[in-house]
Amino acid sequence: EERDGKKFQVFDKDTKEYRDVKFKDIVILLRATKNWAEIFLDELGSEGIPVYADTGSGYFESIEIRTIMSVIDNPLQDVPMIATLRSPIVGFSAEELSDLRLLNKDLYFYEVIKCVYDNEFEVSDELRFKCVNFIDNLSKWRDRAIYTPIDEFIWYLYMDTGFYGYVGAMPNGKLRQANLKILFQRAKQYESTSFKGLFNFINFIEKIKTGSGDLGAAKLIGENEDVVRIMSIHKSKGLEFPVVFLSCTGSGFNMMDLNSDILLHQKIGIGVKYIDYDRQIKYDTISKLALREKLLEENLSEEMRILYVALTRAKEKIFVT
Repeated sequence: EERDGKKFQVFDKDTKEYRDVKFKDIVILLRATKNWAEIFLDELGSEGIPVYADTGSGYFESIEIRTIMSVIDNPLQDVPMIATLRSPIVGFSAEELSDLRLLNKDLYFYEVIKCVYDNEFEVSDELRFKCVNFIDNLSKWRDRAIYTPIDEFIWYLYMDTGFYGYVGAMPNGKLRQANLKILFQRAKQYESTSFKGLFNFINFIEKIKTGSGDLGAAKLIGENEDVVRIMSIHKSKGLEFPVVFLSCTGSGFNMMDLNSDILLHQKIGIGVKYIDYDRQIKYDTISKLALREKLLEENLSEEMRILYVALTRAKEKIFVT
């Protein structure tokens, strides 16, 4: 930012002079990067600001991967089908989807579109054209998937739909294209195993999502380049930065664990609720209440220590948001 016609500057301890802020001078600290880092990555990326976050997640939640996985999924699953229909690959509007649903509320979306294709329902010429075009393309893709290796089929899908070029024109386009390349490479690795076919590949991806949770998105820039860095407060211990944004401080502490029926403490022991079977009620015992107070005190102390770490990372300027 500029103030009084001058760029925002920081004092360089090495040169003993003030200099303009670089991207690598700025760090965004979060209590936890999960669920938050991806939002900052998208927003900063859309503003053209180079940003780096080693989250180790967010791959399957990226819009480009969700869209492609929806396209190749079972058409009789309404959620992936609607995601496909609303995507730039097909281009149905929300109003058009509402019109299709009103034609028959009991059929799957795919079945409704097939009925429109077979002239069983009366719709506008524009909606009929989209339905016919979609069924023709889907039939072509399904026929090709039977005899084409999964990696070649996925790359064919990128090119035939123009989706690879489309995501390249979006904010963070190169990163999105790199994510699509990773999916292609994983499909190629999968094809080299004894398992074959689109159905097995979708199951393989689902097992990765439910097993390891997620995979890290592609990295086009490293943390040592001139980029804004996003990291957790824990990872920032021992490091210093000219400008620090301590963000997402508006949420309360998560103390849900203190409400469980059984509490454990390393030194004090165990605290449980008393169950009155005759009256069909349960309530806290004195030992559990004491244990809860002790754990609450320790949790708050830990949060204070983490806050201290965050507030002492800045050399020049800190913003708490």
